[in-house]
Amino acid sequence: MQITIRKVYVDGVLIPLNTMEELKEQAFLKTLKENDVVEETYELVTEDKSYAQLSKIHLCIRSIAEETGDTFDSIKTQIKERAGLYTQDGKPKSFKHCSKEELNRAIQTAIEVGEFLNLNLY
Repeated sequence: MQITIRKVYVDGVLIPLNTMEELKEQAFLKTLKENDVVEETYELVTEDKSYAQLSKIHLCIRSIAEETGDTFDSIKTQIKERAGLYTQDGKPKSFKHCSKEELNRAIQTAIEVGEFLNLNLY
């Protein structure tokens, strides 16, 4: 089971962002049995791109490459071109240099390519 709980850092402690987040955390904790192991991953939420976006676009590209038999790098370049992600000198832009909006556009482009291939990439 995977769950995302948004928390805020206040006075040196991470606390649930609001009542709904607190309820989600409590519900999750109730599902645990003695000796269950839980893994936590922290990601700072900013106005900029997120690790989740980068993971999603790479997962989509990998799925398309597997379905088509093309290489990961080739599909990545095609997605960048279709999404209009170019540097000022006309080369495909690195995802690490893309904005949140540009990554959203790349994800949407990959999803549309997936739909054409009958792949559900949502």
